[in-house]
Amino acid sequence: MLIVVRTSASMASGDWAGAWDLVAAGVVGLAMALLGAVLTAIPRLRWLGALWLAAASYVLIRFGMYTLIASSVTLGEFYISSLSQAILVNRSLAAAGVLFFVAMAAWWLPAARSLWGSKGRRSDAATEPVTEGAAA
Repeated sequence: MLIVVRTSASMASGDWAGAWDLVAAGVVGLAMALLGAVLTAIPRLRWLGALWLAAASYVLIRFGMYTLIASSVTLGEFYISSLSQAILVNRSLAAAGVLFFVAMAAWWLPAARSLWGSKGRRSDAATEPVTEGAAA
C-alpha cells in the first residue's frame, strides 16, 4: 500500500520520474493482493489466497522498490551509491515475502481428500489393515 500511495502522491505533485510500467506493476500487484486477501477470508480457499499473496508480494516488492527509487530521494541515493547492496536487499525482501506466503499456503492446504472431494471408501478385505484381535 505504501508503494501505491507514494507513487500516486509523486505523480499528483508532478515529481514522478519513473517508467510507467512500474506504475502498471504496482496496480497489478495491488489488485493481486486484494484478490488474495479476499480468498484468504474464505476458509476452503485460504491456501489459494496465500499463493495469490505470494505472487503479489513478489510483484509489489520486486518492482515496487524500483518505483520507490524513482520517487524517493533517499532510496534513490542508496541505490546509486550502493548498487549491489540495493539489488541484494530487493531480491532478499522479495524472496522473504514469497517464502512467507508459500509457507502460509502450505499450512492452510487442506488434506487431499477434502481438497478434491471425498470419494467413497472401498471396503475390500485385501486393502483393510489386519488388527491382531480380528485375525483369530
